[in-house]
Amino acid sequence: MALFSCYDSDGSGSISYREFGSNLFGFDVGAQQSDNTAEELLEKLRGKLAKRGARGIIGLGRSFRIMDDNHSMSLDKYEFGKAMSDFAVGLTEGEIATLFGLFDANANGLVEYDEFLRAVRGPMNENRKVFVK
Repeated sequence: MALFSCYDSDGSGSISYREFGSNLFGFDVGAQQSDNTAEELLEKLRGKLAKRGARGIIGLGRSFRIMDDNHSMSLDKYEFGKAMSDFAVGLTEGEIATLFGLFDANANGLVEYDEFLRAVRGPMNENRKVFVK
């Protein structure tokens, strides 16, 4: 009973998964909310990819191929979520869903290579735009 009362935080007489997990792991395991904006999440991913050597287009292509388990040249939600875990980006499920929505520009439920590249690389800086013009 003493152990039970330790995990029954709200004193309801029952222990929910969220209560148990939160007490066991020290953070709210059921929380899906995030204080981070989509752009902040994208910056976090860009930083992780850069640390793994994916700064240029070749490195980003290699990273995308690693994520693409079924070699379809697109990532579904499962592959994308698995990649975020594998890369240890440290995102919640809600943050992964937010980021997936940002990457999936055409809203077809898949992230194609060009969508991935555009999102990770971001817009051209002013110097690059001048050079291209």
